[in-house]
Amino acid sequence: MCVQYNLFKQDVNALVDFGIAEQGKYANGWIYNSSNDKKYSFASPMAVFAYMAKQGWEYKDAIIVTEGGKSNVWHFFLTKELPTNYTPNDVIGDIDYLNSATL
Repeated sequence: MCVQYNLFKQDVNALVDFGIAEQGKYANGWIYNSSNDKKYSFASPMAVFAYMAKQGWEYKDAIIVTEGGKSNVWHFFLTKELPTNYTPNDVIGDIDYLNSATL
């Protein structure tokens, strides 16, 4: 999910759910930039797609969810080919990721 965080710029942060929620610490987290200790800032949702594609993810679908009756939020579905006995590290790969509960 791409979330615009600056009203004066088009920059977005990316909130991700890797589908491994049984590992609670991996549910609903932000792509993170540990070098400056902040959420990673992307120039646009397409920049998020480019970043994820470099990590082996492919776009599959998108839906719009209306939250609180006033704002539409795009949710994008991506897939990644994984080995049969994959681990959370196989899923996340080199993505700098931080659970939203720890922010």
